[in-house]
Amino acid sequence: MSEITASEQIRLDIIKKVNYDTAAAKLAIDWGW
Repeated sequence: MSEITASEQIRLDIIKKVNYDTAAAKLAIDWGW
């Protein structure tokens, strides 16, 4: 079994969340919000 445990999963979740927030912010800027 590989050692992809809680800390790795948390890091992946944070990266996904940051990427999502960045994309949402870019859309908001593009749409003039």
